[in-house]
Amino acid sequence: MLGPLMIGIASTELSPKERELLQSEQVCGVILFTRNYKTSEQLIDLILEIQKTRKAVFPNEKLLIGVDQEGGNVQRFQGNHFTRLPKSSDLGKLYELKPQKAIALAEKIGWVTAIDLAVVGIDFSFSPVVDLGQPGTLPYESDRAFHKDPRVVEILAEAYIKGMKKAGMLSIIKHFPGHGTVKGDSHCVLPKCDRTMSDVKDHDMLPFANLIKQDLVFGLMCGHLLFPNIDSDIVSYSKFWLHEILRKDLNFDGCIFSDAFEMHAASSWADDPCKRIEQNLLAGCDVIPICHGYTDDYHTISFIISFLQRFPINVDESLKRQVRISNLHFTKTPQVCLTLLDSPRYKIFKREIENFCEILASPTQALEKFAFEEIKNDVANTQESPVMRF
Repeated sequence: MLGPLMIGIASTELSPKERELLQSEQVCGVILFTRNYKTSEQLIDLILEIQKTRKAVFPNEKLLIGVDQEGGNVQRFQGNHFTRLPKSSDLGKLYELKPQKAIALAEKIGWVTAIDLAVVGIDFSFSPVVDLGQPGTLPYESDRAFHKDPRVVEILAEAYIKGMKKAGMLSIIKHFPGHGTVKGDSHCVLPKCDRTMSDVKDHDMLPFANLIKQDLVFGLMCGHLLFPNIDSDIVSYSKFWLHEILRKDLNFDGCIFSDAFEMHAASSWADDPCKRIEQNLLAGCDVIPICHGYTDDYHTISFIISFLQRFPINVDESLKRQVRISNLHFTKTPQVCLTLLDSPRYKIFKREIENFCEILASPTQALEKFAFEEIKNDVANTQESPVMRF
């Protein structure tokens, strides 16, 4: 039995209290952060210990392991074997200069990122961000958005997702229905936007809708965002957004993640953590991440677990949730990925990606030089092909 909670842990080793939480049937996974990482070997040991702890109680179950490995400012694991990744906005800038090269590079980044993560036992990254990069908004200011044009965002996200999928990893896109025209950081405030439904559908939501239509999306994170002219509830607590729009209108049948439980935008809806969890589930969320891993979180999570054990279960919905969650496990073993880590293709792609990052630290002319230079390597046509030949 896999419940709806995805929890954070405090350090590089499991505490007795964390082991207890990992053995609860209400927990389906762990989200990792920089605080959980020292070396690749230590991370492998930690993840093995997480899975061993779970299997001691549920021998046939495996917890989901996820991380935010977007690139740029949001790359939890750096150094050791992990590839240095560019900001999403830099791929958008490259696209403006030479679209096909940007598409090819996005796909390589998706593939390499998946291999880097899978080697240590991680199932997925919460990426790519498919919000629009409008000036004055968080995705733009933090360089986490590919571009302000919905079509460019869709094209680059599609390439990135396909690269990940070819490696055996499924992407979790975010933050539905789009943070790109909503001002404010949901970590600190409740972001609000006065746009109408037609505005959102024709602009912010387009990349989500089109990627779902292409059957490329198996997981999606919804934002703690409020559109008062559309619905009175924030998106992550809204049955209108998650059931009527996402499930029915867009025909999305993958796993729905809420954004982080402890964000200010989420807690502003209600102080009572159980009431918030209940509303998440009633709205249609499959997984609720509780990320911090602080000592106080143990008591909060324990309290929520007790509440969920008394929460009425819809058997049909529970079974569907189990399937949606289980589908997100990485499809190759870490051992298989370890052989890819030593392959010529991986080394060539890694070198090109890190070269791109180094160039971005130089003046603008350097980016133009990268866009138009021919990169010679041992894998024919990989640098210009929008679809890699595997």
